[in-house]
Amino acid sequence: MKKRRNILVTCAGGHVYPEIIENIRNHKDYDFRIVGCDTSELAVGYSFSDAYYTVPKGNESGYPGEILRICKKEDINYILPLSDEESLALSFNKELFLAEAAVPIVSDYEAVSIACDKGNLLEHLKLKGIQTPRFFLPDDYEQLLQGIKELGYPKKKVVFKQRTSRGGRGFNVISDNFRISDRIGGRCDHFLVDYTEIMNAFKEEKNIQEYLLMEYLPGKDYNIDVLFLKGVPELILSNQRLKPKAGPVNIGKLESNQQVIDVVNDIAKVLTFDYCINIEAAFGDDGKLYVYEINPRVGAPIVFYTLGGIDMLNLMMSYVIDNKIRIDRKVCEDKFCYRYWKTKEANK
Repeated sequence: MKKRRNILVTCAGGHVYPEIIENIRNHKDYDFRIVGCDTSELAVGYSFSDAYYTVPKGNESGYPGEILRICKKEDINYILPLSDEESLALSFNKELFLAEAAVPIVSDYEAVSIACDKGNLLEHLKLKGIQTPRFFLPDDYEQLLQGIKELGYPKKKVVFKQRTSRGGRGFNVISDNFRISDRIGGRCDHFLVDYTEIMNAFKEEKNIQEYLLMEYLPGKDYNIDVLFLKGVPELILSNQRLKPKAGPVNIGKLESNQQVIDVVNDIAKVLTFDYCINIEAAFGDDGKLYVYEINPRVGAPIVFYTLGGIDMLNLMMSYVIDNKIRIDRKVCEDKFCYRYWKTKEANK
């Protein structure tokens, strides 16, 4: 008979939540009672959970206290965050939850805090000798325009995004070939913008330091999911992003790549992670692989690897519970994975 455990899974409104829950329920040794939480009362994941709660945002002051209240009420054993800001809050307050025997499945605060700010992350990696794309952190409007030019616009596309966003939110690509009529007519990617749009939209912006500029990497783009055991990358799996070009991967191709493995081992030397971490990297024109983001939590494509023959998510859960795991294979079958949706009657 499977042993019972209670787990609180956050960000129940995310469209990858249902498949992550389904994956966890298929653990061979443990029967998980799933408690979901989200900031929205209409989160899709509530219909896939055994119990659910609406909570403050992860960066709001009331978040830790509300999560702690839920842990006590539901006798929670483990907390699995699926957003960056919740990972940050849980790592900062880790001892508070451990005192109630609720284990946050998150790395230590130092590594999480660096990863959650994309600008700080790029600066840290560059300082430590990790290959990063060229980037620019503007403090004001003039520096914003200067950075766009220095990164090669208009001859080259330039990425413009928020430093603390996730899931593709706030991601834009400044392109000289873009016209607003293309977006209205549905003839281009939704994240494309032109230089004039940026100039007009940010001329009066007071918080430009919350954004970063980065060179656009035109080569193969990889989501890399890594299971760290106390700082050591024990399992490295990757998939090539096919669609969409930003945000959670909906179509990906599982494949092994030695350059991917090498860059993960380099990152492990300069940042100490634990549990599952998602790394995003892409090839530039020069054929080199550049790291541009690290998500210090379970990544959206993690269920893809289960389809490829390696259940990374439940390997992590076994490690969390038993403090040991057995990894029989480290390479997934090469295959394409498609994420799809189906209609389900809500439970409220």
